[in-house]
Amino acid sequence: MDVTQLADLQKLAKAQFDRDATELRTSVAAETRLQAALDAIAESEARRAEALTGDLAVAFAQTGEALWQTWAEARRRELLMALANQRAVTETIKQRARASFGRHSALGALETKLRKEALEEAARQETERLVELEVHKRWMTPPGD
Repeated sequence: MDVTQLADLQKLAKAQFDRDATELRTSVAAETRLQAALDAIAESEARRAEALTGDLAVAFAQTGEALWQTWAEARRRELLMALANQRAVTETIKQRARASFGRHSALGALETKLRKEALEEAARQETERLVELEVHKRWMTPPGD
């Protein structure tokens, strides 16, 4: 495999890694939104508990507390399931991103190595050519010149 073919593979691996990294950022953002929704429910419960005191607590308990608690628990379960699923998706994407980063890195290192070897080979060939020219020049020069 020559350097240009390897460079093309390197570009492909970089594009694949960039795609995986973008998917990972999107997935982590979705996790963050789900966690924020869960935190909002918890905060709302805390604020409600602080705000409901005395007669207001009794009145609310007789009317809407059970409905609100039912809704909050159902929403929390829904969000927890969505968060668990999103975390599984994120983990899959992380594994894919790790693999594509590894490929990208390995191909980059191999490309660098091949370019260095190609430059060294070109320098060696140039040195040999110059040595041959010098030897040829010495043999072609008549003695005493």
